[in-house]
Amino acid sequence: MKRMGAICLGVLALYVLSAGAQEDATCRFIRESLSLFGQTKAEMIAFLGEPEQITTEKMASMWYEGRVDVITSLQYPGLYLETLYLYQGENSIEYPLTVDVTGESIEMPLGLGIGATRDRVRAVMGEPAAISDEDGSWLYGCDMEEVSFHFSGDRVDRIVCRGYFP
Repeated sequence: MKRMGAICLGVLALYVLSAGAQEDATCRFIRESLSLFGQTKAEMIAFLGEPEQITTEKMASMWYEGRVDVITSLQYPGLYLETLYLYQGENSIEYPLTVDVTGESIEMPLGLGIGATRDRVRAVMGEPAAISDEDGSWLYGCDMEEVSFHFSGDRVDRIVCRGYFP
């Protein structure tokens, strides 16, 4: 009986550890993807060159009346990026908000780029936290960030990482 209890505890520990490993892979994939091309618009352009298109959307600051926060969008072949500039006085910050990949030549973290199979995504990321009713994409999350894998047949044809938006 003691041996059976020890085996059950061992299996439970392995399950918990493997779930933690999957969460770590999810968090790692999202965070590395969001910072892959740089943290700011300037860093992204320095890394990738001039985009095909740049757009900015200004909105009232979330915390400072009369100030402006800015979402900047950069469009490249097979890659769409967004940064968010939050006005916070001396502590203003800009960070990656969206990385949307459709280009096969773009190398993503953990070997999960365009063309990866469902089995490969599952092996690296584990079971999805949710499957979209709309398009069948697989959704994963870590803290306040998320990634979705979109498929054409059995292969990834789009990856969208979204960072924290307060």
